[in-house]
Amino acid sequence: MQLTSYVRSRYFLHVFAAFLILGSSLFRLSDLGENPSGFFCDEASIGFNALSVLETGKDQYGTSFPAYFRSFGDYKFGTYIYSTALSVGFLGRTNFAVRLPAALFLVGAICVSYLLIYVLVGPWSAITAVFILSFEPWLNHASHIGFSLSAVPLFLGGGVLLFLKGIKRRDCLLESSALPFALAFYTYATMRLFVPLLVGLLFLVHISELKKDRILLLRVGRFVLFLGALMAPLSYYLLNEDGFLERASYLAIFSTPYLDHSAGYQYLEPLSQVQPWLQELLRHDQLKFLPIIVIQYLLHYSPSYLFISGNPNLRFGTPLFGNHLPLTAIGVVLALLWCLFQRKRPHLLIFGWVLLAGIPGALTWEDVPHAGRFIMGSYAISLFAAIGVGETLRTFWALGEGRSVLVRLFCVLTFLLLLTPHFAKMKRYYSYYRTEYSTAASGWMQYGYQESIQYIAHEHEKYQRVVMIMGGLHYLPEIFVLWYSDISPSDWLEEHVLPYHIEIQEHSESIPAITDNTLYVIAPPLEKVPSELSLLKIIHWEDGIGEAIGFYNTE
Repeated sequence: MQLTSYVRSRYFLHVFAAFLILGSSLFRLSDLGENPSGFFCDEASIGFNALSVLETGKDQYGTSFPAYFRSFGDYKFGTYIYSTALSVGFLGRTNFAVRLPAALFLVGAICVSYLLIYVLVGPWSAITAVFILSFEPWLNHASHIGFSLSAVPLFLGGGVLLFLKGIKRRDCLLESSALPFALAFYTYATMRLFVPLLVGLLFLVHISELKKDRILLLRVGRFVLFLGALMAPLSYYLLNEDGFLERASYLAIFSTPYLDHSAGYQYLEPLSQVQPWLQELLRHDQLKFLPIIVIQYLLHYSPSYLFISGNPNLRFGTPLFGNHLPLTAIGVVLALLWCLFQRKRPHLLIFGWVLLAGIPGALTWEDVPHAGRFIMGSYAISLFAAIGVGETLRTFWALGEGRSVLVRLFCVLTFLLLLTPHFAKMKRYYSYYRTEYSTAASGWMQYGYQESIQYIAHEHEKYQRVVMIMGGLHYLPEIFVLWYSDISPSDWLEEHVLPYHIEIQEHSESIPAITDNTLYVIAPPLEKVPSELSLLKIIHWEDGIGEAIGFYNTE
């Protein structure tokens, strides 16, 4: 078989894509449990609730098989928690087990992306999508944190793929696409706005077919009814669960008292000092939101944010590198040119997806742009870039028709040579992520709780009481005690008593009523140790210098 025909064969492409996905996935899984070495309170909550559902059928508050899990003033949809129940059941009570579903959801997202871009554009762009996604910083990081947002790309990509296949084949795949869209809708709060926007975009892109084909229009009607029925249970929680929208109300710029802390306001406020009209606009009760929303929307597409600095919140990324690598930047430019000169529907669909993705995050005030609330945008940008690079490679390969294979290979090798900056930055990023990121993010990821509970478990029999007084970055200690101790969920539901004689007190400037035969666990450690206490142990941050948690007694 000639090389060109072999390369064109579906078998070769599928096998190559599979090896690329498998290799990159194993690489990400290799340090999943210990990078980052800290473990955030949301991850601990997911882990304990997953264990509780697995063993008792109830969450930590005693609700049987809930659709939404109550957690720290918020409600988390059960998709990720039920998935974690499976991994905890097989792998035990470990950090790795909590993070594994995130990594697997994103492996699934890469597989779905290959099929989606293959259907939309063709094999060149499909294999490029696999290559880009497999090494993107945003996807690598989302694979390493046990947050439900990691499932978003899989559900969105799966929904779009089934919808497009259903439109093309005029069959039940169209109606079935409602299920992954509904799962995306529930998985992360920003999806409640974004999923309807994306579905509306799909309708708009295919409006001409829908007008001409009554059968297709009927199937779309069923899709809408099915999707609406799947979304309807949300109304139960809105009407019956107090505080269900507490977190959303806190973040929304229309209801927050912290509007002046938003990125948009901080950007506009200095300008308003020299522009009286802008100053008046920012003082208007209703219109003040408009310029802030516009600025915050644009911040999501800042080249600096996307490709250079990224999110300053180390819980959601690595601010030294941006969310994407140089090949993605090149691909976005090429894709924009393809959209400008050809205006093919698949290109415009993904471009529209990119443009819609910034809307939900623009309506919040905290940490804008926020990599988590923009994960559907990062995903779409990677797909858009893959189309740009793939279509360009396909075109150059086609221009070589009739020429020798060596000439074509020379062109491909030249292209790879031009990617030297991409591979250089990729090497720097993964070197940093594997060796330095965990240390830099130790505070953001509440490092030290696991070591603290292990120490308490070993020493608690020497004391009548163990008092945890946690402040600073070490908030919500109870959930870490539940996750890292040996308490069973059934015992917790029955007695609601923490193990190891642990009591939790609010952090204050001074320690209330020091008592004998008590182990005090305090974060941050005391700058000045009272004369009644003796320092037993300090848990340092990962850098070995800063002090995270201190242990004291009265001996």
